[in-house]
Amino acid sequence: MLASKNRIQKALFGKIAQNGVLKHTKFFSAKCFRLDKKEIKSLPAGRHGRFSIVISKKVAKTAVKRNILKRRFYSIFEKFLSKIKEPVGIIVYIKKGGEELSFTEIKKEVGGFLESLGIQ
Repeated sequence: MLASKNRIQKALFGKIAQNGVLKHTKFFSAKCFRLDKKEIKSLPAGRHGRFSIVISKKVAKTAVKRNILKRRFYSIFEKFLSKIKEPVGIIVYIKKGGEELSFTEIKKEVGGFLESLGIQ
């Protein structure tokens, strides 16, 4: 599970949601934003990212399914965290169809997404 220091807090969430650049993949969309010096100071050494996962009730009806998806995405982002070179904040919005992906499929999608951003 991703440490709370690497998750996006409420104040930063609004900033990223408003000012972030929207990128799309087949199974999720993401708002990406380069972090300021203020947000970078609170990150652990060697880790340059903050993440948040948003899953609508339209995508996964039950809280159990939404929580499983969040855990999977957080776990995958934790594995890619050491490879991220630039300090960024990413909010991931899961699309319909994303709830049916296996762990390995999600890992492949996230890896390709981070490479397309050029931060990995």
